[in-house]
Amino acid sequence: MASNQVEQVFKNLKEELVSYADLHLKLLRLDTYEQTGRLASLFTYGLLLVLSIFFVTLFIFIGLGALIGELIGHIAAGFGVVALLYFLLLAVLVGFKKKLQLYVMNTVIAALRKNETGEENEGTDKQSTADESFGETESRQECDPHSM
Repeated sequence: MASNQVEQVFKNLKEELVSYADLHLKLLRLDTYEQTGRLASLFTYGLLLVLSIFFVTLFIFIGLGALIGELIGHIAAGFGVVALLYFLLLAVLVGFKKKLQLYVMNTVIAALRKNETGEENEGTDKQSTADESFGETESRQECDPHSM
């Protein structure tokens, strides 16, 4: 009779553990869906923002090319000056390649950490690591996942 009670206790414990594992798996799946949705919306917003900035910049430079061409008296020369400005911008981007890569990486890491910890307030006293990291070296200790 005592062994029957022990078997019943272990059977109940097994059922509760299976139920707990199933619920934990469902929670993990829902958290994954939420994180994926947040990252997809962040990516979409960023893409729309970049495209908007691209087109605004493009039309500004087209207008600037026409204006400079009118001032110089030769439209092609105006657009040539604007092309030189684009090459200068390209040279600056190539020159700051490592710093820009580090900045983007730290921005993404900060966004992931923010989503991971569930922080929703952007008005906190803490500055994100991305704001502080622009121009720092790659030997940052803050990016270590074990330091969380």
